[in-house]
Amino acid sequence: MTQLAGLLEELGLVTKTIQGEGNYLGLKGELLAKYLAQLREKEGLIRERDRLLAETERALEAPLRPAPTGPAPAFDRESLAAVYQHMRDFEAVPLESMKALRALASLAYKGADAVAQDEKAFKQLLRLLRMHSSEAAVQLAAMKCICHLAFSKELAVGFLARPDVLATLITVRGLEGDSNAAQEASKLAGEALARIAIADAEIVSETGPAQPPEVAASAVTTYFRAEASSLAEAFKKDVSSRKGVEEVTLGLLEVSELVTADFFAERFVAAAPTFEPSSAEGAAAALGWLCLLARQLSAEGSYSSVLAEALVKHGAALAITSLMDLHPTNWDVLGKAPECLLLLVTTTFIDGQWAVHRVEGVPRVLKLLRALPQAEELQLHGLKLLLATKDWHMDIKAELKLNAEEQLQMIKKVFEVHPDSEKAVLAAFKLVHGVIMVVGSERLHEDGMNQIIDKAVHRHKSNKEIEEAGTKLKEAMLLFLVWPFGG
Repeated sequence: MTQLAGLLEELGLVTKTIQGEGNYLGLKGELLAKYLAQLREKEGLIRERDRLLAETERALEAPLRPAPTGPAPAFDRESLAAVYQHMRDFEAVPLESMKALRALASLAYKGADAVAQDEKAFKQLLRLLRMHSSEAAVQLAAMKCICHLAFSKELAVGFLARPDVLATLITVRGLEGDSNAAQEASKLAGEALARIAIADAEIVSETGPAQPPEVAASAVTTYFRAEASSLAEAFKKDVSSRKGVEEVTLGLLEVSELVTADFFAERFVAAAPTFEPSSAEGAAAALGWLCLLARQLSAEGSYSSVLAEALVKHGAALAITSLMDLHPTNWDVLGKAPECLLLLVTTTFIDGQWAVHRVEGVPRVLKLLRALPQAEELQLHGLKLLLATKDWHMDIKAELKLNAEEQLQMIKKVFEVHPDSEKAVLAAFKLVHGVIMVVGSERLHEDGMNQIIDKAVHRHKSNKEIEEAGTKLKEAMLLFLVWPFGG
């Protein structure tokens, strides 16, 4: 219940502020009292959500019930009670589960509200999805039902915008297989997620801009949290998915007038777990959100730069550094954070440079680089960020006053501390390329960089990529030694 813990902490701060007649986030008096009431309403919603999630999880994990003996009987497909009973009695049989889910989808098409109001039937749908995760026909039938429910705006932003449902949709969207059923189920899961986002945007267009508590509790913010949680799990298992958040964000920006980059960016940043405790669970949430941000910023599309600029506008840089501060000993978080800072800069240029500079992103990363030479990902992405600053706005560079000599020593430290890591060696070669014009090729020769390169290439002599990269690097050093501008 980390989200609840963060909310309770904020409730305490707001309550003390009201008692002291101060201001909080620029709010005071009647406006602050209204904000407090919204926070308390959100607390009730979160407590109820957590209760339902715990109840659903217990039901989902129970062993499959053995099917009754004999052939499966026919059932009344027009009766929700009869459909649910068949789903329950024959849950161990994929074919019968599929038949019941198809009937449920038909009922949802005719009357979505009636199906949604029968909580036990929908819980059984989620259970069948989990228990028959390898049965594409079962997955497809369930997705058809959820898609019919998602056509209702109210159900999309309420009933379906629950973490357990969103997590299920994200899982099914990632289905990979050659069968038509698997591909169609994956497509429908993506469509359901898109409909949830559009419904949330429609409500905003009708009611006007949402207040911070409403944004934090919105369907799209909850969706981003679910995507982040999925990526955190994938990071632990070292797997990746061919489909992700960009299918919803960039896909809808291209086709929907209601969904804007600001709408997505505000909720994306609100999903950052900056108010969660500094715990293992909080660190996992932070890592998931950073992975999500990196994926979004790396996505290609006609609206990718527009969304990146909106993320900068709505405080993505501050969210990144806040997570760094919140988890100062978690190497996974600290390794991903500078990568995200650099992606902000490379996708938005001068706006990203100033955004990162205003939150002291580079000094924070530099401090961590000095303190944690063993943290491989931090060192590689952090040094890339430092070297990128040579192309930043002159006013920013003047304020940073970075020491090129120190950068060179940090790069040498990567070779020293991570000599057996092929990834680290290749990245360090690229970093040396970047530092040549900063400190000069002659300085690299004086510092023994030739010998360091030869040693690294010899250690990884079976790796042709490292051998080629080392050769090109030595040629570049020689070129800059003969003619400093490399031309």
